Amino acid sequence: MFQEEQRRVEEAFFVQKLVATQIEEQLLPKLCFMIAEEIRDVVRAEAQAGKGLVETLSRRRTQSPARPRVQFDDVSSEDESQLQAA
Repeated sequence: MFQEEQRRVEEAFFVQKLVATQIEEQLLPKLCFMIAEEIRDVVRAEAQAGKGLVETLSRRRTQSPARPRVQFDDVSSEDESQLQAA
């Protein structure tokens, strides 16, 4: 009876070690690879979106020159003479 119990304990430890080895050698590398692929896809998509944004902004800058914030009216010669007289 003691030998049967000892064998069961040994089998349980063997199965535990076998499962741990399979997790370490097969499952973890696959999970790491899958996570790395997802991260690469997200980074790639964000980089392309950012690149598109930079290109759009640079096109806007070259297509339409910046307008001054304050726009002055043209002063006619008549207005200038009145200003000089005052």
